[in-house]
Parts: sequence; C-alpha cells; structure tokens
Amino acid sequence: MSNVQAEPSTPIHIKRLAYSPMMQFWKQWRKQKSAFIAGIFIMLLVVIAVFAPQIAPYDPYAPDYGNVLSGPSTDHWAGTDEYGRDILSRLLVGTRISLAVGLISIVAGGVLGTLLGLISGYFGGKLDRLIMRGSDIMFAFPDILLAIAIVAILGPGLTNVVIALSVFSVPSFARLVRGSALEAKQAEFVEAARSMGASNTRIIVKHILPSSIGGLLVYCSMRMGNAILAAATLSS
Repeated sequence: MSNVQAEPSTPIHIKRLAYSPMMQFWKQWRKQKSAFIAGIFIMLLVVIAVFAPQIAPYDPYAPDYGNVLSGPSTDHWAGTDEYGRDILSRLLVGTRISLAVGLISIVAGGVLGTLLGLISGYFGGKLDRLIMRGSDIMFAFPDILLAIAIVAILGPGLTNVVIALSVFSVPSFARLVRGSALEAKQAEFVEAARSMGASNTRIIVKHILPSSIGGLLVYCSMRMGNAILAAATLSS
C-alpha cells in the first residue's frame, strides 16, 4: 500500500477567481510599470476630486486681503493669489471641476460619435456619405477654434463649455468607430448572425460595437487630457 498522500485539491471557486478576466488584467497591469504608476496617479486624482472640500486647508473662494500675493509658506504651501485666496486649496477643488468637465464632455461626445460611426459604417450608402461629409466639415476647423465659436454663440458658462467640448469630439469618435464597423461587418461571425435572422440592431450591439471598445478606450484616455486643456483655454 502506497504511503504517498494526495495533495489537497484547490477549491473550484479559487481556481475560477485565479483565471477570471479581472485577475488576468491585474497581473498584466502590474507588469507594466508605466501603466501601473499612471493608473495609481489617476486614482489619486479621482480621490482628490471626490474629497477636495475636506482635503483643502482653506476655503478656496474666501479672500484674505492681508495675504495678497504671498509666497509659499507653512500657512500657504503654494502661496496666495491677487485676492489672498489659498492657491493649494483652489488647485485641489479645481481638480474636481477639470475631471468632471473632461469626463462628461468625452462621454457625451463619445456616445454620439459612436452611434453615428456605427450607423455610417454598418449601413453605408447615403447615410455614410452624409455623416462623413459632416465630419469632414467639422475637421476643416481646428478643434479649439470650433469650441470657441460654439461658446461665443451659446454664451459663457460651464455647461456651454461642456457642450462645445462634446461637439468637437463627435467627428473623431465617429470616424474611429466607422473604421471598426466597416471591418467587423465583413467578419464571418457577423455573416453567420445575419444568416440566422438576427436584426440589424442586435448585430450592431452584440457584434459590431464590442469590436470597437478597445480602440474607444484608448482614444478616450488620449482625448481626456486634450479636453481638460481646451476647457482651461475656454474658461480663461
């Protein structure tokens, strides 16, 4: 009789957790040092934006005319502005506004641009030509000049800035998604779904759109910084 003892088997739920997509993503993410550091920095900014009023040492809007344009000190680490307001507190609270404006404008422009790109790439024909010619007209203007023109028409205000940033993001998203849709609609799995009687809406949502998600996420991360810089330009 053998004296070798069987090794205890790993519970099934632990095996599933080890091979889950989230765990695989975490392992790959940790290996990329630059991506890991950037992700930590972004999460830190989000935490600062959420808890900015509690973190800020002073009221960012309260003037202190006794400390106008003072330099960095133990009381005001980043100094004060021309009204005596603490610059560090204003930077912390401003993080919330910058991230909110950038995120909302990218989401709004991305949703509309993705919808137009899917329609243009999948259906083609007159709809494709109409949407793409409209995008070409918007591409003829520099992004910031188009945003300035929209704000000039709508008037000043944070809401109008978000609208302007959303509008000039639409054609870029539309053209990006259109390219993915043109490629995906020729795939065999799309032809199989079409032959089985799947509706156009189902094909677009279940098969065409998922193939564009990767490119959309990358482009959103790139566009976020541009949106924040454009918002700062429009608010100055």
